[in-house]
Amino acid sequence: MLPDFKLLKSSHTTLGGSPAYKVEYSFSNQGVKFKAMQVLTIKNNRAYVITYTSTQRQYKEVLEIADYMVNSFKFI
Repeated sequence: MLPDFKLLKSSHTTLGGSPAYKVEYSFSNQGVKFKAMQVLTIKNNRAYVITYTSTQRQYKEVLEIADYMVNSFKFI
């Protein structure tokens, strides 16, 4: 369970060319506020989840890199 969980955004996207689902949410842990993004898909009966988590204050600083990593993901 994530204390203070709040779903911020959900949308359809792709991961490695497969249809995927993207969620962004916030939560707190021991008084520290966090923000996270997850991209989820199923391919060949296997679930794939990529998660980026950061403090809320630093989230935007690294988001571009996290997006680049998600967009460059390939199934091999």
